Amino acid sequence: MTRDHNIIQRLKDVALSVPGQTALVQALSGAQQKKGSTEKTISFADLEERSAGYARFFLKKGIGPNDRALLLMPLGIDFYVLFLALARIGVPVMLVDPGVGLAHFRACTRQILPTVFIAPPRGHLLRLYRVFSGPLRAFAPSFVPFATTLRELPPAGQPGLLSDGLDPCLDADHPALITFTSGSTGRPKAILRTHGFLLRQGDELAALMPASAGDVEFCSFPVFALANLAQGVTTLLPSAGADVVDVLACMRRRAATRLLASPDFCSRLCGVIEKGGDNLLRPLRAVHTGGGPVQMVLLDRLAALAPEAAVCSLYGSTEAEPIALQEHAAIPEPWRERIRGGDGLPAGRPVENICLRILEDNTGRALPVLTLEEFAALCLPPGRAGEIVVSGALVQKGYMNPEDDAETKIRVGDIVWHRTGDAGRCDEDGTLWLLGRCGAKIRTGSGQVYPFAVEAAACLLPEVRRAALVQARGKVILAIEADSLSEAQRASLMNIHSALDEVILLAHIPVDTRHNTKVLYAELRRLLEQNSGSRPVPPSSSERLK
Repeated sequence: MTRDHNIIQRLKDVALSVPGQTALVQALSGAQQKKGSTEKTISFADLEERSAGYARFFLKKGIGPNDRALLLMPLGIDFYVLFLALARIGVPVMLVDPGVGLAHFRACTRQILPTVFIAPPRGHLLRLYRVFSGPLRAFAPSFVPFATTLRELPPAGQPGLLSDGLDPCLDADHPALITFTSGSTGRPKAILRTHGFLLRQGDELAALMPASAGDVEFCSFPVFALANLAQGVTTLLPSAGADVVDVLACMRRRAATRLLASPDFCSRLCGVIEKGGDNLLRPLRAVHTGGGPVQMVLLDRLAALAPEAAVCSLYGSTEAEPIALQEHAAIPEPWRERIRGGDGLPAGRPVENICLRILEDNTGRALPVLTLEEFAALCLPPGRAGEIVVSGALVQKGYMNPEDDAETKIRVGDIVWHRTGDAGRCDEDGTLWLLGRCGAKIRTGSGQVYPFAVEAAACLLPEVRRAALVQARGKVILAIEADSLSEAQRASLMNIHSALDEVILLAHIPVDTRHNTKVLYAELRRLLEQNSGSRPVPPSSSERLK
């Protein structure tokens, strides 16, 4: 077995090469800081020893490769220690974002029943729901063979584990991580990542966003942080409850050189600095943002505050990450006029090892198996808009429930193509332009309109925080989230597209809870149907991390 067969062996190699280097720094919230330090840290050696110690404890409890662990921990040092401990003994770890709500949690755990349940004390309140909620009886954490809190686990650190520790006998195909799609278009789908897949994904991210010796990156995405660990990069993590100011203070203390976060977090980070806060982005060498639509104005703001950094947007999905990257410095000025003209958002060219095509938009129609000729007939030439499909080594070939494959997988010979559900078009040089979700397109008497064709143009106005195009009350409505909107600005927005019937100002456009970025069109439509009008209400001034 070579060093690249599993993620645990890779991390052990890192710990042996840089044992004293800080692996993770956790920025604590103001409330947590009152109890002591402003941050928590762990070195690569301690990460190895603590995770190996917990692995020994789990083995003594009879936990092993036949188990499935639900790790309901917030992103932080304890999360990674426990994940690595379980992965070390071959236990695939289930991740369910606790912020997405009880209905999503129930839908996920109904599909994959855990045999190990680890959560903070408040997380174990979910075990009581089976008493009060009939639907949750499909998932009965009260009867999970092993359920515990971090406080109940014994001390994990043991000396000498770097030299005589658990050498995992896991091959590249062994299950490591189970995640779930957002379920925004239906039932959440379970996705299994193997050890080999995590290694390939980490290596691809390292090649795409190369780090230098001594780099320190703030990262709010769990899988990307794992890729950092595998490359020996020190990573700053937000604590639950930590706000933008707490994170900025941690970045200052640790002399951060890189930033990877959602567009919403980056926008709020810029807002704090623009209001007079210390510009801690100036020293950064790299800024990457993704997880939702990245508007041009946000890239402009980041580039202005981090003039020495390579500012880039990332496009991907849970099933294929990353797909494309666009560097702000490489965006020519004429592209802004294209955005104003309805071309959508530039996402850049597909990354290496990703093959991308634009197919005719067949929203709602399954295309499970096609011949080469049938697939070629559906592929659109440059300039034509349709559904984005991808294939390659970083694309999940299927879901844990094979019945879910029919909706989003196309088998063409030996190749599996993933249907992203996103609309887009490609230029002659391969540059991808995003147009929004295929299912969110609006049909009018003169044709169809994809949401980003209007929303991206509206978001070129600096005053606009978010925009959403929706059909409600028999009208095509452009909803704008902003503090205020002058009549001149409203008139300018109405001129973006001939299909628009109305521009309205909302205090808040509903978005996903995972990244606080993707518009929930169905919810917005319900809100507009329930309310015949709108009035400008100042948005919340909260700077809390989602």
